[in-house]
Amino acid sequence: MGINGGFSAQFQLMASEFARALAASNFMIPIHVYGTINGYSEGEECKHVNYEWTCFFLPASKCTKQLLSEGKERNAGHLPPIDQSVPSRFKHLGTAFWWGAVQRYLFKLQPFVEEHIAHEAKFVMHPSFEFPFGLPIAGMHVRKGDKHIDGFVTHSFEEELSLVRQSPDCEVMNSRQECFINVLLNDTRTVEPLVGFYGSSNGSNHVSLHNRALYIISSALSRKTVILRRSDIDKFNYSSSNEEIAVNPKKLLPLLRHHSLHNQHHFSRGSSISEIAHGNGTLASEAMMNEKQQQSRSNAKSLSPEELSLLHDTYVIPLAIYVASDDANVLHTASKHGYFTDATGVSQQTASNGMFKTLLSHHEFGFNATLEIITDIYFLAHSSTLLGMAASQVFRTAVALSNVTNTLHHAKATDMNQIARIKMLSLKYDVPFVENFQ
Repeated sequence: MGINGGFSAQFQLMASEFARALAASNFMIPIHVYGTINGYSEGEECKHVNYEWTCFFLPASKCTKQLLSEGKERNAGHLPPIDQSVPSRFKHLGTAFWWGAVQRYLFKLQPFVEEHIAHEAKFVMHPSFEFPFGLPIAGMHVRKGDKHIDGFVTHSFEEELSLVRQSPDCEVMNSRQECFINVLLNDTRTVEPLVGFYGSSNGSNHVSLHNRALYIISSALSRKTVILRRSDIDKFNYSSSNEEIAVNPKKLLPLLRHHSLHNQHHFSRGSSISEIAHGNGTLASEAMMNEKQQQSRSNAKSLSPEELSLLHDTYVIPLAIYVASDDANVLHTASKHGYFTDATGVSQQTASNGMFKTLLSHHEFGFNATLEIITDIYFLAHSSTLLGMAASQVFRTAVALSNVTNTLHHAKATDMNQIARIKMLSLKYDVPFVENFQ
């Protein structure tokens, strides 16, 4: 399926050829992608699909059988380059957007892979908390191993951690320079709490938008996200439950209802057909507004002294930090700090020689290795701040996926002085390098 490179190198090469084939057919003909992921899908677990990439992913087309019997193969060498493969309706969004959209389309996981990721998110990544989907997250990809062998300068966990503070997600810092996010009870912005890239886990493609403050407090109830007073941030500890300083989210719910009533003043100042028929469109809207404002003031008077005290305080939640690495020591340190991490496995065992080199002679490791990499990409792609090496295509795939879903707020590459070399290698293998790292 790809070149003699790692999982993400092969995935991105496939995505590049898929995008270019779509453009060559003027986006009018379905494209079927077939082949193995060299070294990764060659274990016995994938024998039932003839060791194809679809062992882990859904097929690129629903017309697979028809394409296999009637379709024609295309040589990638005769396809247009990626920057000439963006549909006209998306050109104003740039090549980076389309490159992310293509990868997102192909990154459709088989149900068993989604189940594996759901289990990791709920039970494995942290002893006390579930992965906080939908909330700001700093994702760190600390890659070492064969990147060092290839001559790339790697960076320490501490160096990447220090870069988190440069992200707009780091709204407040305590004396230890740990980051927090403001919880504004009157925050009416919406969040899209994606569990998967294509809707909820029940197969529905409908994902509802939630009031940001309500979603944060709901998350605190369901996933034990810690809410605390801003004055208590120096007492916070990532690796503990923080029960002594945590604010009970149930006590904040009446205050949200208070603000919800108070903020219901955005009725349309236009007129509906019914209002025009009665000749009182604008007046009716203003009367409804006044009624809601009076109800809000009445509701404010009914708040208890404790609720009034809570109402006038300021709150934060800690910025969640997720760490993916091929270095077991990094994961141990991150876990000790109380950050989210995956379980150790093949990545850490093969780091010194390089995973791909190991898998070529040990196909029995391929299945679990692939699950680990897909899981890393998945959680990184749900992060709003991303830090890592541009030389790592795991990191660049995650950046592309997070960017196209409008999740990404900040991405920083630690190897900016090596970008020229990385772009040269990308050009050599027809893999786009369109990310703009700061």
